[in-house]
Amino acid sequence: MRAFIAAKIGDTLHILLETKPMSRSEITAKQLAHNSIAGNDDPGILKKMYLSIEEAHLRMMAFIDEKKLELPELTNIQITSLNTYLDMLNVKLLFLPYQLEDFKAVIDKLEGTEDEIFVAPIKEWDQFREAVNLTMKREDIHSLGASIACMSEIVLKHYGEDKFVPKRG
Repeated sequence: MRAFIAAKIGDTLHILLETKPMSRSEITAKQLAHNSIAGNDDPGILKKMYLSIEEAHLRMMAFIDEKKLELPELTNIQITSLNTYLDMLNVKLLFLPYQLEDFKAVIDKLEGTEDEIFVAPIKEWDQFREAVNLTMKREDIHSLGASIACMSEIVLKHYGEDKFVPKRG
């Protein structure tokens, strides 16, 4: 109302109502987001309301700085074995300053579960990272693996090796 009056746009006010059903968490997130714009919150009530929001994306929509809520630190959970039953390869790509000497030192520290290990000079790292980032940006990709797969397709097409590029759709 204050914005409407201050804007002096006319004498008719239109109100848009949300008509879709909302969960308790959605309502709380919207309420907290609105309250963060105007007003002062009681820290105890704010913390209780924020923690009642069950979905992570709704907590983000509430625009609450978790540091101010003094939430307890989350403990890390170590996952020792994850068997996905998928046909996959475990590949390590190492960028090392001195390939052979460093490779021998690193090889002892690897888990031994790798199907392939590739080594490249560390001076090539910046160029590789830039190529991955550029591919992600230009192709609207949000995954490192998908970006590398796309880079492989681009190179194969460039060199006329289309027979290795999977057909999509």
